[in-house]
Amino acid sequence: YACSGIKNDYYFGYELIETGKDHRKVRIADPAKALIDFFYHHPRYNTEDEILQLRLNGPVLSESLREEKLMQYLSRFQNRKLEKRVATVLKIYDHA
Repeated sequence: YACSGIKNDYYFGYELIETGKDHRKVRIADPAKALIDFFYHHPRYNTEDEILQLRLNGPVLSESLREEKLMQYLSRFQNRKLEKRVATVLKIYDHA
């Protein structure tokens, strides 16, 4: 199953979570995958200034991102421009 706008090859990195009384399951992306997906779908954020304007929560990123998993997910996209944007995020938030 894939959502519109996401290639089947990129539909990974989520967990099925049961919600509500009806026990419906929803897919929740891992924090690393959510970050990659955001920058994949919003390529206009390229520079440090543009990324800083997003006002990402640095402490939450530091706590929730697992850099090894982030790099593993990122390698599956094989997209240099996406890699550069993610590297800029890591630089800004002291993960580099």
